[in-house]
Amino acid sequence: MDINKKHLIITGATGGLGGSLIKSLSDYDCTITAIGRNNDILKKLEKEFDVTPLCLDLTSAKGREKFSDYVKNKPADILINCAAILNIEEFHKCSLNNIDDTININLTALITTSRFCLEHMLKKDTRCKIVNVGSIGGDLALPYFTTYTATKFAVKGFCESLQRELLGTNVDVILIAPRAMKTPMMDEEAVGLLKAMFSGMDDVDKISRKIIRTIEKDRSYMRSGILERFGAFANGIFPQIVNIAFYIITPIMKKHVKKMNR
Repeated sequence: MDINKKHLIITGATGGLGGSLIKSLSDYDCTITAIGRNNDILKKLEKEFDVTPLCLDLTSAKGREKFSDYVKNKPADILINCAAILNIEEFHKCSLNNIDDTININLTALITTSRFCLEHMLKKDTRCKIVNVGSIGGDLALPYFTTYTATKFAVKGFCESLQRELLGTNVDVILIAPRAMKTPMMDEEAVGLLKAMFSGMDDVDKISRKIIRTIEKDRSYMRSGILERFGAFANGIFPQIVNIAFYIITPIMKKHVKKMNR
């Protein structure tokens, strides 16, 4: 798919991946609507990259209504859902507010924006794409990432279901499943937690470029991390063996989690 001359809507534009995508897309002749909740960052993006800023809370009824009205007047050719939050803690200590926020931002907002954009995409005569950023955590369940992992498994299921529903139409659905990225969301203890799992981190600009290539090459999936992909594969075939590995790793992870939530 040629991205030039297309209208892209990017949610989570004020986060690490969303901002990186906007920077990478500045080389293209496309129009971008940047959606986020931090108006100051949106203004900076507007000034630096000439995007259309839209300050919305997509977890609220009012924000969803504004989004629906916007795409009705300015339909997207490509929707990229980047908005997400990461919640790492012992599940029995997780507040209900944190659970609600994680589900609403990581899953509900993604589903509703996909729904609103799809309605208008199907009326177009050209190809359109819905790109949803999940996680390798949607293939491999990790301890202490419980609610986050649940949302990412749900994102994977949503994308696969919608992909099959839209076969033969002009709309493609792409699932992006990266491993951890170097963003402000990952503090020192979170990095230590990843090391305990023998998991690496990717440069966020590298992932944004991979997402763009995935769109251009009309692929349905993009995953990153050789070890992480192997773990996800093994988990699908030999989950009990993966459980043995986590029996060893989980106590080490717990020490980092306790430091993170002191």
